[in-house]
Amino acid sequence: YLTTLVAGELVSQAERWNAVLVDYWSAPDLAPWLRPSLGATPQVLSYFSELTGARYPWSKYSQSCVDNFRFGGMENITATTLTDVVLSDELGRRDYDAIDLVTHEAAHQWFGNLLTCESWSEIWLNEGFATYMTELYREAVEGVDAFRASMRDVQDSYLAQDRGPQRRPTVWNVYRDPMDLFTTGHAYPGGAARLHLLRFVVGDAAFFRGLARYVADNAASSVDTADLRRAIERESGLDLRRWFEQWLHSAGYPEFALEWGWDPARRVVLVDVEQTQSSEGGTPSVFTLPVDIEVRDETGARTTRVTVDQRRQRFELAATTKPTWVVFDKHGWIPKRLVQQRGLDEWLALAAHDDDVNGRRDALAALGLELERSRDDKLRWRIVEVVVAAASDPSPAVRIAALRAFSGVHTGPE
Repeated sequence: YLTTLVAGELVSQAERWNAVLVDYWSAPDLAPWLRPSLGATPQVLSYFSELTGARYPWSKYSQSCVDNFRFGGMENITATTLTDVVLSDELGRRDYDAIDLVTHEAAHQWFGNLLTCESWSEIWLNEGFATYMTELYREAVEGVDAFRASMRDVQDSYLAQDRGPQRRPTVWNVYRDPMDLFTTGHAYPGGAARLHLLRFVVGDAAFFRGLARYVADNAASSVDTADLRRAIERESGLDLRRWFEQWLHSAGYPEFALEWGWDPARRVVLVDVEQTQSSEGGTPSVFTLPVDIEVRDETGARTTRVTVDQRRQRFELAATTKPTWVVFDKHGWIPKRLVQQRGLDEWLALAAHDDDVNGRRDALAALGLELERSRDDKLRWRIVEVVVAAASDPSPAVRIAALRAFSGVHTGPE
């Protein structure tokens, strides 16, 4: 499945990266757009070589752009095939940049080609890694805000698909056709979301050492999920059997309900956490994992790491004054659903001051709903001031959220 033959009246443009031939192919009329659309390829190969600790493993890398292609791309060894709709002029590239597809297929030259899943049931090791490597490249090139915003979108895509009859473990060997395993969200966004969470659980240093160990120990071999676990355990020193069992061999994800209150006499905030997910279909009734909880009061923001390992738990965290906000799972590492009732003042503070791009996005979405519902002009103007300020946020994702917050506002007669 990693072999291809592309034939036609094609033209090519070529360059060299570290003695590796890198060439791009298309129909002649699309040739002017080859390098503008695909020209980041050498930078991508360089980044992945450094990240994995393994230099690009093949003698050349071609990308052939063809019409009527069934997929966006296919990671044939040394000769990726792409749909030619990724090639466009400058105006088109403003709407759609091919870099995510280029990056995803290039990542497969390591994860999928150099290391190939031993059976279709392990396909997440190909697609989850390629999806997450695309996000890691975004983090390196565009910065942490762009990365976190995009990872939230990846998580949301997975959560929307892993429900009802489509709920199943990530590693899964029940299918009529191999393509059945590619279309439910588990392999691509679900796999990437789990790698992102694993990075949080073991820490950056151990995660990236483990990633390099996984590649080094299994190059030119078939792999399964246990191979990844052994590599990460070796570099982190942690026993991850339970984590892998819950997140990769069991179904579903956690659903949390959160409430908090402040005890002024003891100067602590009481955070009540309940896991509400149903255990039907093999979903664990209790997920065990670390969680960062941020409390901000008049003295500033503090993050405390706790362990969630019960159906219902209460955590007591220091707070000199009544908190401005309490954030569960700071920076959103966990693919989850969370129900938390917040007051208007908490949403306004988060929208204006949270250092997490997704915290600001969530707050703006909530404020948009309040703008739509409320008929209190004084309250609405308080919201409008914050939303207008957010429209100049450094993050494009937050600016979009600010504009969307106004989408339900009616200015004409009812």
